Amino acid sequence: KTTVDRGRGAEEQTGGTGASGHRRAEKARAKMADDPELAAIRQRRMQELMAQQGGGRGGMPQNPEQAAQQEEQRKAAEEQRQDMLVALLTPDARERLNRIRLVKPEKAMGIENMLLTAAQRGAIGEKITE
Repeated sequence: KTTVDRGRGAEEQTGGTGASGHRRAEKARAKMADDPELAAIRQRRMQELMAQQGGGRGGMPQNPEQAAQQEEQRKAAEEQRQDMLVALLTPDARERLNRIRLVKPEKAMGIENMLLTAAQRGAIGEKITE
């Protein structure tokens, strides 16, 4: 026979935390908040994240010249990418990839990335057909 300890609450019987579990969690959080070493680690991490995002501005450039320069670099990289794809793919294959791009742009980008990576490794010897 199995007996249930009637002295325990429903939370303890079902494995829940109950009020005592919440109090322990609150004490642990309070202890962590008082820890100066943990606070310093959090502060450093926050500064790193802010620096990665360009000072907390979501990665946006700080002035119009930087914006123009970044846009120019993006266009140049995209042009270089397209030139490499022209060298790798036959006209029919490029046409098919463009049709895929109309329906599933992320799929087309993945295919392009795979092709460019394979070409950089030297795994592609001749133009790819449809």
